[in-house]
Amino acid sequence: ALIFDFLTPFYDLFGDIGLRKKLQARALRFFKLKDGWKLLDVGSGTGPDLILLSKKFSKMKLFGIDADPKIIALAKKKIKKHNLDINLKCAYAQELPFAANSFDAVWSNLTLHHLTRESKIKAIEEMYRVLKPHGQLLLIEFSRPKSWWLKSLMRLQTLFSYVYDNYQGKIPLFLKDCGFKKLRQTTFWGNTSCYQAEK
Repeated sequence: ALIFDFLTPFYDLFGDIGLRKKLQARALRFFKLKDGWKLLDVGSGTGPDLILLSKKFSKMKLFGIDADPKIIALAKKKIKKHNLDINLKCAYAQELPFAANSFDAVWSNLTLHHLTRESKIKAIEEMYRVLKPHGQLLLIEFSRPKSWWLKSLMRLQTLFSYVYDNYQGKIPLFLKDCGFKKLRQTTFWGNTSCYQAEK
């Protein structure tokens, strides 16, 4: 989750430094969520978004997947500590272990930019597959920067991740190509965007 395995125990510390709570608050204001939904968090990490959603929406049925078994183990400890009913699986975004038309919503927070272009597209296809008809995709991702200094800074990040497609503004194109419609987008902090789209 943090590129280097030895950093895994510090995942939540890095998340807090990265202003996670402010990002979550903005996302919740933008996304149109309904209590009672069955929601899947793709790339759920240690579960901060799932824990927040469980507190905001008491009737929401929550599931999470992450490819890192150590991260899943940390998430399970946190969920047990909070005494929450959240289902977690260790799985890849490109191979979601759920039947088609299973979820009212799929949530993913800063996960896709870690994937190659081929894997990004496959992950989006999988999100589409597991959503029910008219199900909602709730996506937080890096997007095309507008200022010249941010563009220069972002070029450095491409050395450490597969974020190039994000900075080229390709995420909305990938979503539409995979079948999503009614796309809404808002951008803040220069190049972080919330996308909501419908199956």
